[in-house]
Amino acid sequence: MLSFRTHTILVRDTVIHTLLTIVFLCVSFFPHTTHALESFVSIRVSPAYPSVGEQVSITLSSYSVDLPGASILWYVNGSQRASGIGMTSLSLPAGQAGKTTSIRAVISANGETIQKTISFVPGGVDLIWEATDSYTPPLYKGKALPASSALVHVVAIPNIVGSSGKTVAPENLVYTWTLNGFKRDVTSQSGYGKQTLSLMKNVLLSTESVGVEISSRDGSLGAGATVSIPQTDPEILFYEQRPLQGPWYGRALIDTVTLLSNELSLIAEPYYFSTKTGTPHNLGFAWSMNGSSISSDWNNPHMIIFGVPEGTSGKATVSLATTNPSKLLQDAKTSLSVIFGNTESSSWFK
Repeated sequence: MLSFRTHTILVRDTVIHTLLTIVFLCVSFFPHTTHALESFVSIRVSPAYPSVGEQVSITLSSYSVDLPGASILWYVNGSQRASGIGMTSLSLPAGQAGKTTSIRAVISANGETIQKTISFVPGGVDLIWEATDSYTPPLYKGKALPASSALVHVVAIPNIVGSSGKTVAPENLVYTWTLNGFKRDVTSQSGYGKQTLSLMKNVLLSTESVGVEISSRDGSLGAGATVSIPQTDPEILFYEQRPLQGPWYGRALIDTVTLLSNELSLIAEPYYFSTKTGTPHNLGFAWSMNGSSISSDWNNPHMIIFGVPEGTSGKATVSLATTNPSKLLQDAKTSLSVIFGNTESSSWFK
């Protein structure tokens, strides 16, 4: 019996010694349980590269730590900004370009304290687009708008300031472009120094969205922006062609015009058609008067002369249909009523 009890005591002591050894090893390899828990909590900034003044959201998430029941303190650049139970997000406006904003979240959960930090540096970027093949008449001060299948050129102009306080040169940044929310169609146009994007307007979409995310090579700096590019319908406006002054672009002839002399020279300007040469000469012009086709000048197909013999009067409707042979969905029609004289209706074109 004595030997049995001694053996039992020896076995028990061995088990206790083994357990103590395991505990010692666990404490040795994991001296700070808090640091281990930190790896189970993630912190994220959205957007990843905020612009100056843009609203920024910082969010905590975890599948292992009870964040909804935790007490959370938020610090911005060292000063406490907010606190609350289950306060897993913080929203604030981004600061100045090149100024680092540091965020620290102190989480108290299950008797443990966890800290998560993140920082961001606001940047700025402007997106400027132009319809490169969209025709507008000379002296037109407005923006040329893209019609269906028009070519559009987008340029990103970044304002990203480094830690030295100097603006990073555009050619030293990485550009990731998106078209209508997807990268796949413009992947070849993304990359280092690629601050421009070219596209052809989708015939099925009235508006398209172009976005860009710009970052430094190490990813520490960046900015993003999105711009909407509308699709417009081409249109035709009539102007008077004066003998000595040329086209009178100061006033478009709309709906009805009264002829004060025996001749009126009309010039039709086809706005927003895609042209390869920058002139309307590659477009198709089909003129008609009161429903009957009439011929225009071969060298200037978008011009026509309306003449009236002495002593005649009446009203004629001049119509024009314009098409683009290279862009099937680009077309426009318009008409103008011309009133001349006082009594009978008689007129011709020459």
